Amino acid sequence: MLSEKDRWRIVHYLQDGKSVSEVARLVLCTRPTVRHWRDHFQQYGDVDDSPRPGRPKKASLVVTRAISGKMRSKKHRSIRRLSRATAASSSTTLSPATVYRRVREAGGRARVRVKKPNLTPRQKRARVVWCREHRDKSTWWRRVLWSDEHSIPLYSDDRYEWVFGDDAPSPRRTSKFTPCFKVWAGFSWYGRTPLIRIPKGMDAEVYIMLLEEKMLPAADEMFDGHISKWWFQHDGDGTHTAKKTREWLDSDVPAWIKDWRSNSPDLNPIENAWEHLKQEMADVECGSLEEKWHAAQQAWLRIPQSYFRNLVESMPRRCLAVLAAKGGPTKY
Repeated sequence: MLSEKDRWRIVHYLQDGKSVSEVARLVLCTRPTVRHWRDHFQQYGDVDDSPRPGRPKKASLVVTRAISGKMRSKKHRSIRRLSRATAASSSTTLSPATVYRRVREAGGRARVRVKKPNLTPRQKRARVVWCREHRDKSTWWRRVLWSDEHSIPLYSDDRYEWVFGDDAPSPRRTSKFTPCFKVWAGFSWYGRTPLIRIPKGMDAEVYIMLLEEKMLPAADEMFDGHISKWWFQHDGDGTHTAKKTREWLDSDVPAWIKDWRSNSPDLNPIENAWEHLKQEMADVECGSLEEKWHAAQQAWLRIPQSYFRNLVESMPRRCLAVLAAKGGPTKY
């Protein structure tokens, strides 16, 4: 099918006195095509496509505008629900496929909504106060040992797969209860701890044993020769805030962040490290939890130290982002 530009080229070449064969060679089309657009221009005075028979659009301009307005007012509404709402507000019944085409023509695109914590007004105010106190500590963050727990499933959540031709995508392996295991780890500007496998339902006593036997030796080796006093960080999990845990931290750890704000994963850079670990293991196929555990250990060691340092360097920007959002969720 010729473009409108090529159709006008045919008309101009013919007006310049060129023959049909010459125009066909210049435009790279057949001679009947040149004659068709010559006759079309002589009859209608343009090179537009002639009206073709067929059923007119069921969605009028008014209905199309109404669909666009409904989608903009409630962006989370599905196409099927929008189709029902359009039928209820007008006498026109449109299929979901028709509504989808109208939304696409209006510039609408479906995108995955990013998960963000549901912060209360009190939590937002507390986050603002904390970030104001810590936004100017540019080098202090290098003294912090960031830690957290994470759950690793046996099967990767690969919802999409490339297919070619008539090939069907391979089935996803699912089970009623997804096999998984929990791990603990930490990192700082100077290094990282080993990836530790922890039991499910860990209580305060087990957590203290983990910190005493795994975290403290790794931290002493990590900070030795660099700084004399370092700070330990963990979130507000019930195991972390237990009375036994707090008493042990006061007596055995040089210093720890006692005023960490709840519901603030965007302020904890280790959350990004967990996502990086997930990407490192994206192509790893394992048939058992033990295989997955060994793969996770190797993937944790493959993460370069420069990546952890970039996360530490992002802390001042994270604080500024929280302040700009007035305590609300940020892009981190």
